[in-house]
Amino acid sequence: MFKSVFRYAEPGFLTTQFVLVGLEQVAIAGSTLALALAGKNLQSPRAFLTCLIAFMILNQLPNFILIFIRRSETRGYVSMYGGFLRKQMLSQGGRPEAWAKHSQREKFLTAVGPEADSYITSVAYSYLDIYSYALSILLNTLALSLAIDGDFVLVFSSSMVLSYLAYHVCKPAIEKSVAFEQTEKLGLAAYVLKAWDNVLLNNRSVRERYRANLEQKIARTGDLAAASASWSSSMIFLVGFVSTLPVLAINLMIALRHPDDIALLAAMMITLPRQIAVLSSFRALFTQLANLKIFSLRLNTAIGGSLLEELDLQRLIQLPKLHVGDLSAESLSDLLTQLRSRKSGRVLITGANGAGKSSLLLTLNRLIESSFYLPAAPSLEIGEDFSQTSTGQKVLTHLQHIRDLDVDVLLLDEWDANLDPDNKDRISRELDNLATTRLIVEVRH
Repeated sequence: MFKSVFRYAEPGFLTTQFVLVGLEQVAIAGSTLALALAGKNLQSPRAFLTCLIAFMILNQLPNFILIFIRRSETRGYVSMYGGFLRKQMLSQGGRPEAWAKHSQREKFLTAVGPEADSYITSVAYSYLDIYSYALSILLNTLALSLAIDGDFVLVFSSSMVLSYLAYHVCKPAIEKSVAFEQTEKLGLAAYVLKAWDNVLLNNRSVRERYRANLEQKIARTGDLAAASASWSSSMIFLVGFVSTLPVLAINLMIALRHPDDIALLAAMMITLPRQIAVLSSFRALFTQLANLKIFSLRLNTAIGGSLLEELDLQRLIQLPKLHVGDLSAESLSDLLTQLRSRKSGRVLITGANGAGKSSLLLTLNRLIESSFYLPAAPSLEIGEDFSQTSTGQKVLTHLQHIRDLDVDVLLLDEWDANLDPDNKDRISRELDNLATTRLIVEVRH
């Protein structure tokens, strides 16, 4: 997953983040060392003051570095979502076979939507947090070992082992509960996308059935989310509890072994909040490991949802049942040859429902390089705002846009659906004008 998510990042982003976070943790560990040395030099005013000043400077330095970390990661995460859209969405352009399978439309749009942005950010953030916490534990442990007692290395290593064992015990249940939760959440999201027809229309039986199913899905999703949260919280508690035991033990041992060493006891007491902070890093580290699994599952689901299935359109085309203007063709290749030989005019496709009229148009769109497919009630990105535009005006605006394009064949799928007679006549005249310089293949409603 590490390579999978950072393949969307701009070159240098990861290196920059690792360097900046590394500098931040070095400064924090340096402040821990300076604090411990200040405690050990209480009886030497000059040394104590030097260490105290060093601590104050190093303690503020991470906040300054954080400015650059946040700036870099914020820009980087936006660019990663852009990379995701280019890889998982834009790279799939020009695939009318996939577009024809409308059943995967909602799944695809959900997969590449804003939630994918949050999953990418969360996965990347988890990796960088894991690096930050691991570095914090390592550097602060070294600082405490150098300034107070070398056994701190062994103690915090023991805390790490115990924390990992606690995490390992909870991990299978967390992964299982998260997988169930994510599946149910995606199902709920897809069901919500069906609300327009099922809620707004005054079809009481349909509306009530939709409401009942929605309530059931909400309850199920809530139960699974609660189970997932319970396992994650239990893991955090267990990790925090077991990692604390060795650290408490060494502080008690130091106090019992050196009851008269005021400087050592002072250093230990002064750094006790830092020791607790390191223990918090243990909890945070394994929490992020658990979160990484959660967000990785969600991101993998989004990536999977963005992979479109092909539909064998040619299998759906029944040429014997179709009439393509005045052309007569026994095969698709023969039909293509005849269409390519025509430079202008209007060709009307007729035939029984299910004979593959729309499938034929989409197949032509894939096979004819210089073609333009215009769906019914279009709202294509042509630089116009169609939010307050009638269907007839939409079609006319698109045709005016197409007039200026280098297009040999215009493919129209039921352009006259839901249009009144005046709009039909108006658009048909516009098509007659276009047909003087290019070929128009159309399916009428």
